[in-house]
Amino acid sequence: MKKTIIFPGALALLALASVAWAGNDDAVSDLLESRNTHVALPGSDHPDVIRSYDADGHLRKVVYENSPIAGSTETLTFEGAQWVRQFQRAGKLQREEREDYNDSERLLSKTITWSNAGNGVLDRRTVERYPDMNVEKKDFELVGGKWVESRRVLALGIVYTPKTPDDEYLACLKRAGTLGAGAAEQSNCRKLLDSILDLGSTNYATYTNLSCKDDVGRQIFLPQGFRLDADSCAKDPFVEARVKAGIESLMKDFKCLVGLNPLVAKQFLKKVSERRPRINCINGVETEADSPLGKRLCNQLAPSIEGKGECMAKVASKVDPKTGAFFSPATPNDIYLVTADPKMSIAYMKRSAQEAADREDKKRHFSPAERDAFIASDLERRRNELMTAPNDQLGAVLLHEFLHLAGIPHNEHPINCHGKQTIVHNCYVGGEYLKDPVYGCHSMCGGDAGTQFWSKEGCLACVAWAPAGAKSAGDLTKCDKKPKASWEQ
Repeated sequence: MKKTIIFPGALALLALASVAWAGNDDAVSDLLESRNTHVALPGSDHPDVIRSYDADGHLRKVVYENSPIAGSTETLTFEGAQWVRQFQRAGKLQREEREDYNDSERLLSKTITWSNAGNGVLDRRTVERYPDMNVEKKDFELVGGKWVESRRVLALGIVYTPKTPDDEYLACLKRAGTLGAGAAEQSNCRKLLDSILDLGSTNYATYTNLSCKDDVGRQIFLPQGFRLDADSCAKDPFVEARVKAGIESLMKDFKCLVGLNPLVAKQFLKKVSERRPRINCINGVETEADSPLGKRLCNQLAPSIEGKGECMAKVASKVDPKTGAFFSPATPNDIYLVTADPKMSIAYMKRSAQEAADREDKKRHFSPAERDAFIASDLERRRNELMTAPNDQLGAVLLHEFLHLAGIPHNEHPINCHGKQTIVHNCYVGGEYLKDPVYGCHSMCGGDAGTQFWSKEGCLACVAWAPAGAKSAGDLTKCDKKPKASWEQ
């Protein structure tokens, strides 16, 4: 069966590191790493996030008493394949969003109903339907008790995840503790839990998140609230270890945001805790279009392409050799690593080991077998040294992509970039991409190399960001001076 190797034509390695932060450690770990029902967001002196679980531990409702959206109370309810999000102010419903999905994780429709005057009378509605990657969008106004269509547009479609990943997480834990399950399935999760939990009667909400390998979903749940795609990120222990090290660094970088702009931090925390986002390592991944990974990538990144070869070619075209990673609003539970994929480090180390063998060969005159053995030994040494090292460069890349996932805006002003029409955020001409909130936050909390993305305009965009109707909580004086890299101090 034909395999497609997804690999860009250039190698780009970033060197990013973490910086110090000021914030509330407990608030971050409580929301992301625990299943506590009452959690205080950073800066709060009382619990303002209330999570409800069913008898099996599935997350069913989240209430944000002080939503970042216009200071309202926000309630997210998971009703089967439907996500329902409501915003109330002074006890009156101001906005409701309903998203309906099918079993293949494709958004069928999204209905947004809101009060145009903010008085609790829901008189405006937008209905979006997704026949393919395009979205059919219709706007309605309530006139005389009837919904009257006022506008219709066709635009690029958005695909959302159909259910809370907590369902998959709890299913994984329960399979691991079921005596009737197969030995292989039990071994993935149960060894982590047997000495702690009685899986037949456990109230899961009282425990912190645990690591769990989910064979059915082909993913690994991590304690920090993230997921790894098992097929692309966990087949090689080195790749898995490096991604996990990047997540450890991400947690430090994220906490920097708490001190920089609490509203950005709250939005980040909210989205990550709801979605349990999945990290995909798609640079250099070798897969068939018919494999579980191939099918998922085709469905996510090339849903309208017919034919297996054409589909994987389209997926491969998404791997831009100039980018560390990418996020698409069409797949809001996923980010995709490109040059930040640890497999790039393996390619770099192989090349370095071969160069070392070339130098040594001039002294020792290797036979072919001796040269191969030298390269294998040198590569193994390099892998072992890097296995336990921090991965600050990946941590900063993850920070950048999860800011997108959290809905922090970026500069969408159209621009001609190297002869192609795109948006400012994606253009590397003249430093224009620096001027948006995502790059501004990245430059302040992304470590040493993050400072290269700094501009005062971008920094101010990050520090001053607030959801619609909310007042900025950031300290603008933090942008008076460019942060110094460690070697400049």
